[in-house]
Amino acid sequence: MEHSVKTVEHLAKVTAGLRKIPGSAISSAEAQGTLTFVFGIAPQGLTSFEFELAGKKLGETFRVEPGEEQWPDFFGHLWTLLPADAAIEEGGCFEVEVLDIQESDQREIIRAMADTARCEDHCCGH
Repeated sequence: MEHSVKTVEHLAKVTAGLRKIPGSAISSAEAQGTLTFVFGIAPQGLTSFEFELAGKKLGETFRVEPGEEQWPDFFGHLWTLLPADAAIEEGGCFEVEVLDIQESDQREIIRAMADTARCEDHCCGH
């Protein structure tokens, strides 16, 4: 049984909505979708995206930009979970909304950790 969690915290199952910000350097393909993952399970620690997401509340909206970092590095192991139609290009930015935060069950945590461990250092092709 899943219980609602009020803020993004370690091992929470998070669903984030992603929307391109008009005028950013993202392709004209529809760059919207959702990303659902277990927060904070990578052996390398939190990704830059997870640092931005940490402590956010349900319904909170914020903007993410990689700065000097490339998008695959910014999202780390989560890069492969992004919607295929996001078509992120260098220099773009996204608005992120926390759509759902749930308590992860043990199977979800173990499955996510196994998937991440299998990736090693460069699971995302970067």
